[in-house]
Amino acid sequence: RQARGAHQVLATKPVLEPLYVKARDVMGFFPDLAAPPSKKCVAKIAEHASGCPKAIAELAALSKDAERFSATMADVSLAELLARYRGRVQLDLGLFVALAKPMAPRFYSISSSPSLPSDDVLTLTVARVSYVTKTGRVHR
Repeated sequence: RQARGAHQVLATKPVLEPLYVKARDVMGFFPDLAAPPSKKCVAKIAEHASGCPKAIAELAALSKDAERFSATMADVSLAELLARYRGRVQLDLGLFVALAKPMAPRFYSISSSPSLPSDDVLTLTVARVSYVTKTGRVHR
């Protein structure tokens, strides 16, 4: 016998049904960690973050000082900013995604050649980008 108030769970199929989404929709909501954060984004992080009060105060002060923000954040990505405060500032994942800029569309060159015998042939030209930012981060 079950104790009074106990619930028996019988599941023969998954609780969550599969969710199918288009890649375009996913990429539209994917946060761009390589983009520099705005002053407003830094202010919101400071406003809603928990953790080390000193680190949160640093972020708040940075977001209020336009000259200092421009001097220190010009070449810093959101990922680099978060890495600077790793372990000292905690931020809700949902808020983080809402604050981050969405991933910018990436454009690719599609080329074809009139010398190819068929209209069914298509060549995709892709180049790998690799560089080092002013903060020393390797971007690939």
